[in-house]
Amino acid sequence: MGQMQFFQACKTKNHLIYGSAFIDAEGDLDGRMKIKRLPAAFYNLIIGVSSNILTIGFILFFMPHTELLLGTGNRIVAMLIGPASMVLFTVFLVLIKQHLESKTALLRSEEKYRRLVETTKTGCVIIDAMGRVVDANTEYIRLTGHQMLEDLLGRSLTEWTAPHDRERMALEIQHCIKQGSVRGIEINYNSPSGALTPIEMNATLLSDSENSHILSLCWDISDRKKMESKITQAQKMDSIGILAGCITHDFNNLLMAIQGRLSLLAFEMAKEKNLSDYQEKIKKADTYLVRAADLTANLLGFARKGKIEVIPTDVNQLVSQHAQMFSRTRKEIAITQELSKDRLVAEIDRRQIEQVLLNIYVNAAQAMPYGGHLHVRTIEISLSDSDVLPSNASPGVYVKISITDTGTGMDKEVQTRIFEPFFTTKEMGCGTGLGLASAFGIIQNHNGFISFESEIKKGTTFHVFLPASRKTPKEEIPAAEKIVISTGTILLVDDEAMVAEVGAEILNALGYEALVALSGQEALDIYEINQDKIDLVILDMIMPGIRGDEMFDRLRQINPKVKVLLSSGYSIEGQASAIMAKGCNGFIQKPYSMAALSQKISELLEAHKVTS
Repeated sequence: MGQMQFFQACKTKNHLIYGSAFIDAEGDLDGRMKIKRLPAAFYNLIIGVSSNILTIGFILFFMPHTELLLGTGNRIVAMLIGPASMVLFTVFLVLIKQHLESKTALLRSEEKYRRLVETTKTGCVIIDAMGRVVDANTEYIRLTGHQMLEDLLGRSLTEWTAPHDRERMALEIQHCIKQGSVRGIEINYNSPSGALTPIEMNATLLSDSENSHILSLCWDISDRKKMESKITQAQKMDSIGILAGCITHDFNNLLMAIQGRLSLLAFEMAKEKNLSDYQEKIKKADTYLVRAADLTANLLGFARKGKIEVIPTDVNQLVSQHAQMFSRTRKEIAITQELSKDRLVAEIDRRQIEQVLLNIYVNAAQAMPYGGHLHVRTIEISLSDSDVLPSNASPGVYVKISITDTGTGMDKEVQTRIFEPFFTTKEMGCGTGLGLASAFGIIQNHNGFISFESEIKKGTTFHVFLPASRKTPKEEIPAAEKIVISTGTILLVDDEAMVAEVGAEILNALGYEALVALSGQEALDIYEINQDKIDLVILDMIMPGIRGDEMFDRLRQINPKVKVLLSSGYSIEGQASAIMAKGCNGFIQKPYSMAALSQKISELLEAHKVTS
């Protein structure tokens, strides 16, 4: 076969001439050789046929069953030997074309996956059995706080692992070698700047006959850790809130008994002459009771059981009036307002939202003991699912009230506890630590939430988010403190004897006949016998045996037109609102004054006269 015919045959058989080597008659490789490593069998073959080559020219050898493997990994399937000159011989090596194409495809595939690894947000690192870095992608380099791969190569992972996690890291590497893999390992990386980055890691053993390596996939879980911390804090606040609500309920019953007695005493003394000094003392005692009631209101606010009367309210007007009022009490603080030009309406308990604003203002003022600047801003904003996490609020349109001070700011430790009840940075006796805690609960109770940002020596901003409403705002008309005398028969139901006793005396003083029941079953028995003459039932919501809602249902079974005034140390939220939705006529929260009770009774009975 001629040289050109051979080349053509190779082409048609999908083969490829790979290259040539120059070999002298002694079988030594010439310095011009293109392929550096040839199998030893070539030398014996070429020397054995060298004399024939000089005589007959080219000799072609096919090796279909004895393929020779080059050091490059390619297989030789044929060999063409011919003279290059009188002294040198030329060896042409014929290789399988498909094999070369496969290798090219493999290289392209490796490049594709390398690019994929380089662009992923998962950190990838390969380490040896000693924990030293062999290779890593760009994201892993970032996680460690370094700039280049060369900064990591040959170094142990423990060098940038936080000191308290290094021993565990070394143990996990050994576990991976023994078990083949480890999953869900959480550690902290320490960057050269000292910043800690929480990492989650999965690792898998890659081994062959000679070496063992570990492939580790790593993720930055900073955001997840922050979210977990907030959720844990919210759960802790819920637990404390339940406790606060129980304490407040019992405390309000005590206050009810005290306030009732003082109201009766003041009422009786008002009939006598020359008792003004005693009346003044009673008024002071009543002032203290109001302060105690405010304290329980704060506790109920924190417990998210304190919303009493919700009405559509112009938030801009409320914020403006309250800011002006506060500015008159703290003239050393300059207050500026940036209120939305649009009317912002939210359905709120005005008194409680005023309390929230006051608590934030007071907190800001305490952070600016020598004066400063307070900026109040309102806007309407649309929030997505991610915006409202980790609160229980729903995505939607909100009214946002932002209050920024130029005070001392809060460090990280204080920030983690700022909404905890009874936590305060003030000296003993200078604060209850309930202000921001109650603000937190009140806003959550309005289906909103509070967020903040703070920086030492720069100040703090609190953001209050309340669900926006499209209803027309209503003006709140405060009731006058006037005692209303009337007649009728009222059934008072309360399991606390001290509350029932003083309540009966107040009703008698107001001109009513009082029937008293200390349990649900007793109340049902009394009502069934006296329903024709009972004008109103004052029903305590929390009683042993028969629940308030069940009690209301059973009274309605006896008389569908029964009038019920619900009374509780809790607020109208929760179980009380469910009873109100069933048709209950009214609600009054303990502790209440004699005047407040008389007005509420008069309001319900007068309404009944109009409708009957």
